[in-house]
Amino acid sequence: GTAAPGTAGAEETIIEEMVGEPGKPSPTVYMVGSHVTVVADQLLTPCGTVNLGNVSPVMQVGPSVVRAMIRACEELGKHLGLVGQWGVDFVINEHDGVPIMVDLNMGRPNGSLSYYCWRSRQPPPPLVEVSNGTMPGRTLALACSTDSAPPSRRLAPFTASLKAKRLLWDSKRGCGIILAQHLPGVPGGASVLAASWEGIEAAQRILDAFHMHANTFDAA
Repeated sequence: GTAAPGTAGAEETIIEEMVGEPGKPSPTVYMVGSHVTVVADQLLTPCGTVNLGNVSPVMQVGPSVVRAMIRACEELGKHLGLVGQWGVDFVINEHDGVPIMVDLNMGRPNGSLSYYCWRSRQPPPPLVEVSNGTMPGRTLALACSTDSAPPSRRLAPFTASLKAKRLLWDSKRGCGIILAQHLPGVPGGASVLAASWEGIEAAQRILDAFHMHANTFDAA
């Protein structure tokens, strides 16, 4: 519309509207050029303001929402001529369930890109025959999180303790923990990745077991 006399022009006005609910799903899409590589769930605090990591494949929203997000990102990539790695965060409109873009991340690798690069290099598990003779597809589920390692924690003995507890990543078993970053004494300076061919719930159980073990290890 036409701006009132003495007010800023329409092109100078930003109108913000709350469309998502705090603590509700906020999925994120990882892109390369105009092609989707990963759709993941962001793990947020109940207030929705702090990111605790993410989980893939996406589980918090249904297939129709995932398809809508993929189409939107593909069209955005083509429209803007985007190349390289970029991503989009979404929220879900609480009234009609429509995914809405809220954040375009570009010009830098997204926080979990290295995890998905690692996953892409993992050989698939042995295929299992089923009754109708087809081979079911499986995805290596990932659950990543930050961790605050105290200054006293040293990487070599800590890794050895994880291996002794059968928590460290083992490609033969197809599950375990990968220590992605280890900066003792830095708040949130440690990053950990839990991976499992058995699905999201299995990966999250491994992550929970890691945190319990880390607390015990640091208290010893």
